[in-house]
Amino acid sequence: MAKTTRWKEDKPYPSMIVLDDVIESSVCDKLISEASDFQSASVYKGNDNPKITTDGRNNQTAWGTETWVYRLIEPHLIHAIKHAGWDFQISTAEPYQIAKSEVGQFHNWHQDGVGPMKTDEPLTRKLSMSLLLNDGYEGGELEVFPHEPMKLSKGTIAFFPSFQTHQVKPIIKGTRYSLVMWYVGNPWQ
Repeated sequence: MAKTTRWKEDKPYPSMIVLDDVIESSVCDKLISEASDFQSASVYKGNDNPKITTDGRNNQTAWGTETWVYRLIEPHLIHAIKHAGWDFQISTAEPYQIAKSEVGQFHNWHQDGVGPMKTDEPLTRKLSMSLLLNDGYEGGELEVFPHEPMKLSKGTIAFFPSFQTHQVKPIIKGTRYSLVMWYVGNPWQ
């Protein structure tokens, strides 16, 4: 079966690129099975210390830095950047996150990056990536402003500039897993 590519918006500069079903189901399953040590998600509240809050986000996260995971996403990142015309200076990626969201859990409207995350941080988030790792849940739609909420299928990747406001709606049934990455570079000029 041929893989399809869906562009959420056309040139010159799309605000979001969605690549449908580009990661095999077995690879998604492997990412979930290898994720461990889930902790309550933390968010930055304007300083250098992450604060655990339940008003903006109440799901769980596990972190990783496995090289094969970055290599898995890299060709899709290159493809998305080329199609979108994003001319962002990207130097590296942060540790990735596996997010686990169960019934009633959510991640309210937020931005991943509009400047350095911490005081005296030399890098800022430029591009955000979310790969949906499973099906079989209800709710949990990804909504990236100004687009409508999207029910992504397993193996689908969404790329968008990190300054775009977005959210994951509450889970109604089941458990949602996603792989999230942030690509960083020198602060915006």
